[in-house]
Amino acid sequence: ADEKEAIYRAFAAQSLALIGGARAFVEAARAGGLQMAVCTASTLPNMALAFRLHGIDGWVEHVVSPADVASGPGPAVPLRGKPHPDIFLEAAQRLGLAPEHCIVFEDAPLGVEAARRDAGSGADDDPRRRTLRVLRQPDRDRARFHDTRAGRPDSGVPEERTTESK
Repeated sequence: ADEKEAIYRAFAAQSLALIGGARAFVEAARAGGLQMAVCTASTLPNMALAFRLHGIDGWVEHVVSPADVASGPGPAVPLRGKPHPDIFLEAAQRLGLAPEHCIVFEDAPLGVEAARRDAGSGADDDPRRRTLRVLRQPDRDRARFHDTRAGRPDSGVPEERTTESK
């Protein structure tokens, strides 16, 4: 497993790219005063690589992964990975927001499932659970962020050309 991860990092160091429009989207969100967190199942060394390559650590208040433990009252229990919503709920708590005031951007089916789980599902007994909203599940063949206001003279959102990934 360690060898596989090292091979991945060597490859990613040369080719890891942001989804088209992500930087402009984050800059607009930050300018609008929104708080952000990264919720990832990635390993710590893989996260560090992506953050170093793209400066992501300057974009977010918190990074939450299954390597963390739950904060707040009660015992410090490890966070479960996707499809459990633990990392999303923990991010909301660390941001000081109710989960229903959070929007999740997710690119993996298990992550979308995790974000959609709520108290009515009976899947977990988490008192923090409310409905997290999944704003977008990118098309896996043409993933990109797109603001429909982009390029309009009154939008304040710059037009950005994006490269579609395959």
